Amino acid sequence: MWKPVWIPTRPSQCCQILLVLGMVARTQGQIPRSCATDWHISNRTCCPRWWGDGSPCGSASKRGYCQELALSSPWPAGQVGEGGAMDFRLAWPSYFFSRLCVCQQRYGGVDCGECAHGWVGSQCQQQHLVQRQDLWQMSVPERDLFLDRLLLAKQTVSSRYVIYASSSRQPASPFRFQDASLYNVFAWAHYLCAKPRGDGQPGIYAHRGPAFPSWHRLYLLSFEREMRNLTGDRDFYLPYWTWAGQQSCDVCTDNLFGSNDAQGFLNPNSRFRNWLTFCSGEGVHELDFGLVCPPGATLRIRRHPDVNRGLGGLPSRQDVKLSLQLHSYDSTPYNERALSSFRNTLEGYLLPGDPSILYPSMHNMVHFVCGGTMSSLTYSSNDPLFLTHHAFIDKIFEMWLRAHPENAHVYPTDPLVPPGHRADDAMPPFIPVARNQDFMRSSLEFGYTYSNMTI
Repeated sequence: MWKPVWIPTRPSQCCQILLVLGMVARTQGQIPRSCATDWHISNRTCCPRWWGDGSPCGSASKRGYCQELALSSPWPAGQVGEGGAMDFRLAWPSYFFSRLCVCQQRYGGVDCGECAHGWVGSQCQQQHLVQRQDLWQMSVPERDLFLDRLLLAKQTVSSRYVIYASSSRQPASPFRFQDASLYNVFAWAHYLCAKPRGDGQPGIYAHRGPAFPSWHRLYLLSFEREMRNLTGDRDFYLPYWTWAGQQSCDVCTDNLFGSNDAQGFLNPNSRFRNWLTFCSGEGVHELDFGLVCPPGATLRIRRHPDVNRGLGGLPSRQDVKLSLQLHSYDSTPYNERALSSFRNTLEGYLLPGDPSILYPSMHNMVHFVCGGTMSSLTYSSNDPLFLTHHAFIDKIFEMWLRAHPENAHVYPTDPLVPPGHRADDAMPPFIPVARNQDFMRSSLEFGYTYSNMTI
């Protein structure tokens, strides 16, 4: 249920982590603005010079090197832009680039000019840990500052990334890149990965498969990194909304994420009353990979809390506890029909009390209960509530990793795992690239943890 390509502007300022080839992934970004040129696309190279030493990928300082991508199934030579609808997410990012910066350990960014997640300092030599707090544990001034910064992100055009949008369904149509606000860049990324596969095969990216927790973990880390660059606050974090056990959306008030009227529109006293969705309209392009974020009408954020209560209310604390007891990370067929699977239960396709029964729960149920924009697979990330909901999902994922250390790094390698969700598949639309399996690691390795690791 419930996303055009993403690119950094000034190569040296992308505090991201990079992992490519066989290294541990450290990443953030999508198609960097510095690489969104005819020259870079025609030469299939995205190896910007680092301002610190003037060399591509900071190679003179041994921060990284411009290398050929090693992908399990890159685009066949001569087929880029030819044939039918080309799904550029397949073998990401080889549709656009075959050579990118590969950063040495602790360095990151599109040009290796930044530090990997969890590291700071001129030589990225110091570890740095940030603690994500529960929304209700924050003081009122802290919550107000966080919410005002979300407004800033919605209003500020990203200086580091542009997005890719389809100009036409026709094969070999020219690439079209356009500006977007920092927040909308991320709304676009989720919209992109909720679209059906362009090769006609079942399944989608980032959802309904083993990559669900990994992709969303990288999504949140990337958003935090961009917000730190925007605000100058290296300790900026995304708080989490503990919805477990709540009778209703307790953060859907005008001093937080906004209450709504009978039509679902946010009330005038809400900060977010004038927010418009991005890459949305009344058409069907969300189900058409031939069109990616075409021009069209935008919509106001809407919510319909409890409209789907017939399926059940918000998940209980017991639901979370039962989910954490599941031993297996995932199981065949590695999609929304996988049984006795922690991932599929967390995503919300299994009943936590009996993971042999397919029934809406956990992550999915929260989207259902909130209704409106949040209940749309493609547009849900347009609602600011999405970020704090997924921060709690990530916390549950982290609790499972710590509770099952024997399985913590065991990402499925079964040949039945669908394309886009395989262990070594790169996660679109992030550049530098990162593999699905690389984010199935403790959050401590990425420079963050959570307050109160209990339910």
